[in-house]
Amino acid sequence: MPTKNLERDKATQAMAAGQSRLTGAGRHVELRRRTHRVALMMSSPAHTRPAAAVQVVAGLGCRSGCNVEDLLNLLLHSLQAHGLTVDNLAGLASITHKQSEPGLLALAQRLGLQLSCFSAEELQPYQQGVQGSPLTLVATGSPAVAEPCALALAEHLSGQPARLLGERTRNASATCALASSAPKDLS
Repeated sequence: MPTKNLERDKATQAMAAGQSRLTGAGRHVELRRRTHRVALMMSSPAHTRPAAAVQVVAGLGCRSGCNVEDLLNLLLHSLQAHGLTVDNLAGLASITHKQSEPGLLALAQRLGLQLSCFSAEELQPYQQGVQGSPLTLVATGSPAVAEPCALALAEHLSGQPARLLGERTRNASATCALASSAPKDLS
């Protein structure tokens, strides 16, 4: 019997920490996964943000079923490459074809940002100088997604011409492009 009490004590301690609970069969069941928070995901309190912080938008293209972690990692990598954090992010954009994509919706919700979607026709003026793909054109009606979406949203939010911050980044299931209309050159 002392063994059972010891197991029960361990389970109680683990449960208090929000990690697991002891089942009737004497096994531990995980209640909450420990998540590793990326430092870049930590938003700064509003009162410590610089008044003239650079604001950028992210244009995202992805394969069907792309998970939120792949999108988040790609976005963080893109921001970090320009010395930016999620505090600099003003919005997310994609093509209307992807407006119900669960990974994109989950990313927007996790970051507390709106996902703006543009039709292939709305993206047409932003295709110039962007390398498109015949496969993307067949799938979405637009030769490219990430770059024109980023440019369209940045221009829409600021009312001024926008520019891309470097090349798009990609992983196996998504592409990401950052755009800004701020006068400061970040590339």
